[in-house]
Amino acid sequence: MNTASLKKRARTDEQKQHRRTAILNAAETHFIDAGFEKFSMAVVAKLVGLSKGTLYLYFETREEILLALCLDKLEAWAPRLTATSTQWNSDRVFIECFYDTLTTDKGLIRLLSRLDSVIEHNVSLERLIAAKRAMAAILIMLGETIAPILKLEKAQASEGINALSSLLLGAIQVDLGPSYDESEFPEDVRQLINAFSSHDMFVTNGCRIMSGIRRDADKPKEIQPQ
Repeated sequence: MNTASLKKRARTDEQKQHRRTAILNAAETHFIDAGFEKFSMAVVAKLVGLSKGTLYLYFETREEILLALCLDKLEAWAPRLTATSTQWNSDRVFIECFYDTLTTDKGLIRLLSRLDSVIEHNVSLERLIAAKRAMAAILIMLGETIAPILKLEKAQASEGINALSSLLLGAIQVDLGPSYDESEFPEDVRQLINAFSSHDMFVTNGCRIMSGIRRDADKPKEIQPQ
């Protein structure tokens, strides 16, 4: 749908979906260029060729746009991860693929880092509930897909996905700080920085998480008293 078409009133569900997609594409471009603090509804409207009033018919706040963008990116990430399943000959390789496929999308990482602390605090309760359910559906579907590949029960796979997601959000905070040329630092400081790289932290602790899930599954079940 071109700019001229977008300016016309969207009457059908298909036209409205095209317009929503155009808004999110513009929002992604603007977010990557400007970051969260300078993200503006006015700029998004200008990029799409809509009035701010029309934009507000689709999203009431800038956080609602960013929440929708985050969901779209998560939905696109899940098949990227499962596409690497032929490589999963160990939990470690799976965790490496989890990290690589997720962190390749820098916009998604930046959105996830703000999700709980900022973005979800300025959306309607209705939209927040819908978003949480959509995220849960993505993670459940992913867990069901990877369970037979990793030889896990569905509940174990879902537990692993949830734990790895939380771990990654903590680990990537290291990468979201100021950027420096490591050659500017003395050797001891470079070693310290590398020791706290998000990749190494995530993979090491992710392996521990998966090992723990498998170990707990192998424990004999306690017999409940009648």
